[in-house]
Amino acid sequence: MGKLSASQAKQARKQAAIYLNVHTDSNGSNRVENLRLLKEIVAAGQFKPVIDRQYSLAQIVEVHQYVGQGHKKGNVVITL
Repeated sequence: MGKLSASQAKQARKQAAIYLNVHTDSNGSNRVENLRLLKEIVAAGQFKPVIDRQYSLAQIVEVHQYVGQGHKKGNVVITL
């Protein structure tokens, strides 16, 4: 629900963007390399996450309802 395949994500990105997959790799080498690159990008202040909405943990039912509607445009943050 609301997720792109790797090929769709690569096609959807902006020209200046890069695609990093840190979840899948059979031998683990690309995964480690991608995590290191991601760490460098974050440390350089070049990572700009898209935050759609923020909720408190007490609003967890509302969070599930909102995400379940399939209209979110970024990440949903739950603060503890």
